Amino acid sequence: GWLDEGYPFAMRFVANFENATVDYDCTRDDDLQVFAGEDQLVNIKLEGDGYQAEIEYFIECVKNGTPPTRVTPEDALASIRIAEAEARSIETGQVIRIE
Repeated sequence: GWLDEGYPFAMRFVANFENATVDYDCTRDDDLQVFAGEDQLVNIKLEGDGYQAEIEYFIECVKNGTPPTRVTPEDALASIRIAEAEARSIETGQVIRIE
């Protein structure tokens, strides 16, 4: 892999919205922070991580024999199509439309 053995797992993102910024970093004590301008609106520690909740949900679907209604196979396919369109756009310098 490209990470050294023993490198700690980290999940991070920053999302900028019209009226707020969400900053998540699982390596912090208060991993989820929400800011509106200079005001910090949220500063909390979430239980587990995004993967843990996703895996637990999938296991429950399998145990109960119910199809997933959150993050469906169709959602995964749409994500792959978006990533492929991004790569084509970078390679060609063109806008790629997704149907």
